[in-house]
Amino acid sequence: MSEQKKSHRFPEVDAWRGVAILGMVFFHFIFLINFLEIERINYDIGVWRFMARAVQWSFLLLVGIGVQLSYQTHLKKGKEWVEFLQKSLKRAFVILACAMLISLTSLLAVGELFVRFGILHLIAVSILCITPFVRQPLVAFLAALAIFLFTPFVAGLFSELHVLMIFGVRVPPFASLDYFPLFPWLSIPFLGIALGNRMFHQLNRQYYWNESWNQTVIIKFLAAAGKRSLLIYMIHVPLLVVMLWPFIG
Repeated sequence: MSEQKKSHRFPEVDAWRGVAILGMVFFHFIFLINFLEIERINYDIGVWRFMARAVQWSFLLLVGIGVQLSYQTHLKKGKEWVEFLQKSLKRAFVILACAMLISLTSLLAVGELFVRFGILHLIAVSILCITPFVRQPLVAFLAALAIFLFTPFVAGLFSELHVLMIFGVRVPPFASLDYFPLFPWLSIPFLGIALGNRMFHQLNRQYYWNESWNQTVIIKFLAAAGKRSLLIYMIHVPLLVVMLWPFIG
């Protein structure tokens, strides 16, 4: 199997993330057309629903794969376990800060529909949860299975404590523009830890990849977008709203 050298980055992984973030931008474009009442589009059925799920699964799988690659990179560099934990903790809190900013701005923009626990909140918590299991991919896989199997039980619970909605427990009715409870969605980053371990071993690909593909325009473009996925995520909705504003009736 071929080995990634120097940067320890894998363009195909960045490109996959690029496809995911561009897919999310497009889906949110369709969502905003509907939300702003420019055109009625039922985005919760058919191809739109499939695209949304594909984008969501990709993002969350890549969280686990990214943590796995970060761990393998630390091993390659001979760094200590505690340094890896510190890096993961820092990454989680940066993403959590971005998530809280989205919660605040969405509260100011749409009131009660604000993002309470969206995909960035989930990703931040996921990094904290999956990092201790990065050396045990089988346990991570079993954890993913357990979370998935316990989801109906958790979803059947009811509580007056609104904070429990982050787990998927039913609480007094609320609406949110973006909602990703830990049950079942946390199962996907855990699965990503196991998948990343199968895809890479000591930063060696365990699948065929022709290095010449890295020089193609499409891979370069998608990889560049993937490397900037958090920035794109943070700015794309305001930019889309500005772009669509003249069409609001």
